[in-house]
Amino acid sequence: MQKSGKTIEVKPDNNFTAAMGARVNGNTISLVYNPRLLLMDNERLDYILAHELVHTVTSDAINNTINNTATKEEKDFSNNIWNIIVDLHNNKNFHWDFGFDLNSTQERASHIKEFIANVMTNPKLQRHLAQIKIDK
Repeated sequence: MQKSGKTIEVKPDNNFTAAMGARVNGNTISLVYNPRLLLMDNERLDYILAHELVHTVTSDAINNTINNTATKEEKDFSNNIWNIIVDLHNNKNFHWDFGFDLNSTQERASHIKEFIANVMTNPKLQRHLAQIKIDK
């Protein structure tokens, strides 16, 4: 499958430590899965696949921002998502365990990637976000 000049491949790896994940190597994006772990988590296969596919679509903009090769749009995208994460974290009416320390900027790119993938694929988080009242 081609995505903006990149090839997406799906391949098994019995040594992979998660059920599924995305790896990028040059122009190839690999969706790597551990067959044994994926079978153990087969009830969430649709979620896992969608989650990893979102990573393949959004990771370039975030990685470019971290590597200082981003366009203005990519920088704005990454910074806007980070600001949303921080705003949600500081919202006393929003209770969600992000699973990471917002004060650690060292892993900021990873946090942004996981947040985007979860917003796009996690129905529980989507319902939680839908409850937020926005002042106009």
